[in-house]
This record gives sequence, structure tokens and C-alpha cells, in this order.
Amino acid sequence: QDTFQITTGLTANSIETINLNTSFVSSEGTAEDITVAALTSSTISALNISGTADLTITAALDTDLDTITSTSTGATTLTLAGGAVAYTGGSGVDTLSFGTSLTAADSFDGGEGTDVVNATFNSGTIIPTNFSNVETFNATFSGGALNASGLSGLSTINIVDASAGAVLSNIASSTSTISQKGGGTAALNLLYASGSDATVTYNIADATEAVANSATSTSNIKNLTVAGGDGAAADRTLALGSLNGGSVLDSLTVTTAGDTGDTVNTGAITGTNLQTITITADEADL
Repeated sequence: QDTFQITTGLTANSIETINLNTSFVSSEGTAEDITVAALTSSTISALNISGTADLTITAALDTDLDTITSTSTGATTLTLAGGAVAYTGGSGVDTLSFGTSLTAADSFDGGEGTDVVNATFNSGTIIPTNFSNVETFNATFSGGALNASGLSGLSTINIVDASAGAVLSNIASSTSTISQKGGGTAALNLLYASGSDATVTYNIADATEAVANSATSTSNIKNLTVAGGDGAAADRTLALGSLNGGSVLDSLTVTTAGDTGDTVNTGAITGTNLQTITITADEADL
């Protein structure tokens, strides 16, 4: 794979529409992986990306950007810092990082590919209203909350970190996996949309630290699997504090992995209509 880098960045002031074609061919070969340190423009409104190579623009794009349209067949990785941005993705893997700038005014259509959105919630409740074709949503909670009612077709939510209480509400039943990578001693609330009767796996796959919630609550999840083990050699603890399944939880399965240093601790389990608890224990403590 040939790599092409512009380490000093690109500056295009007084240009409202910028077109980037990643299909680069020279006597040295065909570019397959292009990295641009920064794209700076004083008046940019539209960014259009085409071609076949993977493209990464490392620095956050200008806040006056309104639309990003990719028809690229390669992967596209971008970072935003503000503004109301409408993103339309191509057939490759689109990864868009909002930082703390995500608002209801932003929109995202990932198109084909396994597309990823990254966002940090630091205050208030954010409701992304026009998001589609997003397969994975990576959320960091440092004081804010996510209302997921506008995230259609989402299959996985990764909780990257939760240094403050994490509230995820109006989650669609299509979101079948919640994976928590880290968290302090705050509460976790997984609130699915009314009538979902969802089947969900909650795990700590690829966790970067111990997960220790002060309490864990769910609503409108009918079948819940709590899966311990991070899939790596590092010792990881999954502590729910307590588990409240509300009035919908009917079946709970708790599993441990094969790492003898791992621990799963559910705390007290409550659920007014909980009928079945299944425990599958491997080498880890439970």
C-alpha cells in the first residue's frame, strides 16, 4: 500500500467549494492512503471528496463548513470542530469525529460501508436528528446525555468513557450491542425507546480500564446479556453497582470469559417481571 502525506497541510482561502480527488497516480505508484495534516480555508462552504484512496485530514475542519459530500470508494476520516454540517458518505468506511460540537443541526448519511461517528457529550442532552447509515457510534460522557431517537439503523454503541453519569435514551431496538470501554464510579442508564422489547448484549470488549458503574439501569430491554471479559490478557473488572431491569426485562444472561484475572460483579439485581436468570461461568470470578 502506497502512502502519500501532506504534512504541512493545505490552505485555500477565499474558496467556497473545494473538490478533493484521491485517485493519485504517478511514476512512483498509485496512492492508496492519503493523509493531509490540515485543510484551511477562510470561506469554505462545501467539501467534495471523490476517488479511490483512503483519505485522512488530521486537524479539525473550519467551522464555516456547511456540507461534506464523499463519493469515494476509499475510507474517509475527518474531524469537525463546530458549525452545522451535513455529511453524505460514499461506499467506503466513513469516520466522522465531532468532539463536543455535535448538535441537532448536524446530519450524517454514511451511505454504504461500516460507518463510524465519534462524539463527546459534556453538557445537556444532545438529540442528533438526521443520522442514518451509521453502524457504530462511539460516545464519551463527561457531563452530557444522548437522546438516540434520531439514530436510525444503528447496530452498536460504544461507551468510550463515562467520567460522569451516562444517560442514553430512546435507543432503537436495532441497536443490539452496547460496549463500555471505560468508566469511573458514575451511573449508567440504557433507556430504549418505548415498546422496543429489545434484545441486547452489554459487554466490555476491548475495554481500556476497569468498568465500575455506581449503578446500572435499563428500560424496554426484554432480553439482556451481560458479558464479562475484554478479549485481551489484561485483567478487567466489570462492576455494575446494581442492575435494575425495570418492568420489561424478562430474561437475563450473565457470562464470564476465560481470563482468571477478570471479574464480573452485577450487584443486586431487580426487575419486576424478570423470569429467567442464566449464568455461564468460565475461568473469571463472578
